Amino acid sequence: MNSNLLIAVSERLRRSDMIQLFMAFIALLILVLAVTWPAGSQRVNDSWYSLVQARVIALVLIAFSYGEMSALRSRFERASVLLALLLLALFSLPLEIASYAASFPEVPLLWSLSIVPANLIAFFGVGLTLGRLLAFLRIRFLSPLLIPLVLLGVVMIDSWLGRTVFNPFLATTTVVPLHLIIMLVLAAGTILSLVWRRNKNKEEGPL
Repeated sequence: MNSNLLIAVSERLRRSDMIQLFMAFIALLILVLAVTWPAGSQRVNDSWYSLVQARVIALVLIAFSYGEMSALRSRFERASVLLALLLLALFSLPLEIASYAASFPEVPLLWSLSIVPANLIAFFGVGLTLGRLLAFLRIRFLSPLLIPLVLLGVVMIDSWLGRTVFNPFLATTTVVPLHLIIMLVLAAGTILSLVWRRNKNKEEGPL
């Protein structure tokens, strides 16, 4: 990773859309914590379950949307967007760790720490693929409709299968090795598409 990429990520994080996104994302998580945190003498604290699902739903939707919007940009720009989104996930991690420590869930913390970034990178790659397909078909104006429909389709497939395989919203609170394997394969493909430099893209420079 060269200094130009780090500079590009820093500049992207200072953009107004990223600042607003970060503030809205953190505000959402704080709101979820405030609503689900037990009050008074109530001893059972299940706030982590609500927080981690809200966090992964938001991050998957954000990654999917930004992936679609970045589909026709340069490899360098796509990489900077993905790194900025990973930093967004990292900045929100302390809230999840705090709620995890208070909730004592059965799900290992390592599972959440691995499944969330895997889903983020995987769905960013799915967004890139969808964006290229829509551009090829010249129907990118339908992306605001198709993105939630694709996510709904993912949920419906798991419902039809009768088990959690592709649904990232349920896989965060239950250990599903098959889901992690699928997301890691998709994430690896996404990263490979960003670091593999074809001859016609040499002018972009190495990442």
